[in-house]
Amino acid sequence: MKYDIICKLMWLMFKNSFSSTLKNDLKIDNYKKIMKKGKKKYKEILKTIPDFDKDDRFKINIISCAQISSVLLSCDKKLS
Repeated sequence: MKYDIICKLMWLMFKNSFSSTLKNDLKIDNYKKIMKKGKKKYKEILKTIPDFDKDDRFKINIISCAQISSVLLSCDKKLS
């Protein structure tokens, strides 16, 4: 991916928020394991996304969706 630094920064920026939500709101005990699996899944998802153009308006939306999806797909308990 061309703008890999954006993806890394997005993960760093929101990982604590996701961990907190998993732990406190969703009452999931193994949230650290989920976040670790989620990061691997996040990288896998991002590999399938084609490179962005310099002025692409949707790159942050796509990266955000990949991040949310990766965490939810890594949960053992499927959330409804």
